[in-house]
Amino acid sequence: MKTSLKIFSALLFFFSVQTKAQTVSDTLQYLKTNFELKKANYIGKPFSRLLTDLKIQPTQSWHITPFRKKYSVISTDFYFLKKGATYTNRTIVLSIYWQEEIPKSTVEIYENKNGYLFTSDERTFYGNKIVKDIKVYR
Repeated sequence: MKTSLKIFSALLFFFSVQTKAQTVSDTLQYLKTNFELKKANYIGKPFSRLLTDLKIQPTQSWHITPFRKKYSVISTDFYFLKKGATYTNRTIVLSIYWQEEIPKSTVEIYENKNGYLFTSDERTFYGNKIVKDIKVYR
């Protein structure tokens, strides 16, 4: 009985460590497979549709402003970070390009209010924006 318990404990430990190690690549694979490769399901539709289908929620959002139109936001990068983690070159990013440009001043209100965290405010704000393109990268 003790041997069975030890074996079970060892297996449980092994699988929990294995699961933690795979989380980053699993998230990347999940986003690429379900959203980037199937972007035709989301292009031309409100971002809320994509957010509803996401099983994991982004933790941060950052706007992208084109060089020649510094008062317009053409896309937003949604980061998938563990709590307390900061951006690195291994951070998984879901980049959403918008059908229509968004005024930068409006986006900055939310970013400054919530410290770039993706909250229900951002979810509501971006929810009715129309998706033009989707890219996932690390």
